Amino acid sequence: MKRSRGVTALAIFLVVLGTLQILGYAASLTLLPGFRSKDLSLLESAQRQSRLSDDRLRAMLSDSNLDPARRQTLEEVARSDSVLNDQMRAMLEFERQRVEYENSEPSMQEARVGLALGFVLLFGAFGVFRLKPWSQAVILGQATLTVLAGLWEAMTLLPQLREVMQTGLTMAQALKMPAWEARMAHLVDFGAAYKFGSLVLGYLVWAGFIFWFFNRESVKRQFGSTPELEFSEK
Repeated sequence: MKRSRGVTALAIFLVVLGTLQILGYAASLTLLPGFRSKDLSLLESAQRQSRLSDDRLRAMLSDSNLDPARRQTLEEVARSDSVLNDQMRAMLEFERQRVEYENSEPSMQEARVGLALGFVLLFGAFGVFRLKPWSQAVILGQATLTVLAGLWEAMTLLPQLREVMQTGLTMAQALKMPAWEARMAHLVDFGAAYKFGSLVLGYLVWAGFIFWFFNRESVKRQFGSTPELEFSEK
């Protein structure tokens, strides 16, 4: 039986979606951990340089023959550097926790599951393109597993992400950084929950669409689920 425009469009969309999912999760497992660690190393290097600068300032201030005007200037610089160093330490600690969260075993496990589901989606998409009866079950099963994976991800990673954001909020409050504090407060209260809530909702909508599409009589006939009849899908 001839494949309708609707089934053809869906098959092409599923191929593109599966390919992007595979590439995205493959990058999360192979490339991104190294980039994240590199970013953290750069921050740690900047902190070490800052400590060396502090040591030089203290050595200069310990000179009893230092000119009073020069001493006053250096003391002002030291106070300013001290505030900046405290902020840098706070940002470094937050960044370290963020990298640990993104490179944690639950995050990596989520990426592995997503990668596997991407291959299943791509496999089913080629079956849909060729009107293979088994492809319906593959795509429907993949949509169901995606919803379950999203729920598991929300339950597993949401508490950990909240903990990271709470650390950022606590440090911002201690260092009196209003802009950072406001951002972290918003993320603690709404950001993490919104991220996973919208993710699961999106998966549910997608699964609902897939179930509706493949249960239409016109689509079933194309896959041989019902006796073949000549028809034209608008």
